[in-house]
Amino acid sequence: MQKLVQGVLLIAAFAMVDSRAIADMVLKGGGMTVGKDAVVTITGSGGAGAFVNHSSQSGGALRLDGVLRVQGDWTNAASGPVFNSSSSGSVDLTGVGQRIFGATIFPSLTKVVT
Repeated sequence: MQKLVQGVLLIAAFAMVDSRAIADMVLKGGGMTVGKDAVVTITGSGGAGAFVNHSSQSGGALRLDGVLRVQGDWTNAASGPVFNSSSSGSVDLTGVGQRIFGATIFPSLTKVVT
């Protein structure tokens, strides 16, 4: 099962929560903001818990000022950047055997080993 994050409506939803867990995150058009105190966790098993960017928004579709925890693989399938240039947050890779596909410049990247 994939969650499709699209448009302005979900931007407000992510900004209003302290933490949120979803199975997969796919950005496809529009944009998304993860606020300064927000923690978004993408969890799953059997290959789930992945982040995929298909958005070709020229300035980057994701404004990340909080923390994005990803349990699965990271994929940038778009030709442009994932992150808005003013992003100051962190991506934490928390799974086992994770892979990064496509070119991505992270504002901050941490591999969490438990």
